[in-house]
Amino acid sequence: MRSAVTSSSTYYESDARMAEYAEFHYGDEWFSVANFPRALANKALAAMAG
Repeated sequence: MRSAVTSSSTYYESDARMAEYAEFHYGDEWFSVANFPRALANKALAAMAG
């Protein structure tokens, strides 16, 4: 029998935390760190272009 997965974390339960999370993952830069998914995609595209 499977039981439901529960989480006691409320880390992402506030609007402020969600805004920080979204900015970190989808914004241009966060605390002088480039947007990781974008930077990785650009490196992959550059590698494929030769």
